[in-house]
Amino acid sequence: MDLLDAIRRIRALRLELARRDPRRGMPVAPPEGAAEEAIACAERRMGMRLPPSYRALLSMHDGWPQIFAGAGLLGSRPLTRGAYLGVAQMMLEENEGAARGRGAARAREATRARQGEAGAQRTWFDGPGPDRARGRMRAAGLVPFGIDPDAETLFAWDPETARDDGEMDVVVWMSGLGMRLSSFPELLELVADMLEAELELPVEEAMSVSTSVTPAPPSVTPAPTSGVREVTPGGSRARAGSVMPPPPSMRPAARPVARIALFG
Repeated sequence: MDLLDAIRRIRALRLELARRDPRRGMPVAPPEGAAEEAIACAERRMGMRLPPSYRALLSMHDGWPQIFAGAGLLGSRPLTRGAYLGVAQMMLEENEGAARGRGAARAREATRARQGEAGAQRTWFDGPGPDRARGRMRAAGLVPFGIDPDAETLFAWDPETARDDGEMDVVVWMSGLGMRLSSFPELLELVADMLEAELELPVEEAMSVSTSVTPAPPSVTPAPTSGVREVTPGGSRARAGSVMPPPPSMRPAARPVARIALFG
């Protein structure tokens, strides 16, 4: 699957999931592409050449907010922020040796069931992971390019694994579980497979998997025509044509205060 096909597949799956369960909210459209000069400037400031696949993404979309469970892909400007290196190091050190994240484990199992033999080749691990030919997975040297506002999901390159074609390994970290992939295109395939696996689950179970991988609660999409009118105090009835708010048991949890700003 080429990059454009993967992008189209992810966008279609996210839209289908939103139509299936409006509590997710409509997916955020990625911005227009960055200029070649902006991408080259980002590379100079980072002191490294971006993988060709990610350069191609930036030329189509300068970042991608909320691509999966609240995590977004960084654009040309956020990529150069040194703060993300500190966040990546803190995140991996915090979770080292931990086996948290039942939601990520459930998503992993759903993905394996969807992928069959292909899923078995993708190995999730707890903590920093097993020894690799190029060293143990660590925060030092990793270059983050995707993160969620609460720093529980991380996508990062490992420049030590750079190959002749310019691609390099990608480390994926979700709620205490990690995975090492061969390239950014494989990450897009993983995201698409996990979204597709959610479509095969009952609505409530799919919502549970989606929101437990990272703490990004769903939002309620307002009515497309008349909008939502608040219920007046004192228990008076809403006017005809108004939309009643859901009972407390069905309202989404309040979004936690974001610790980092992604695309500002």
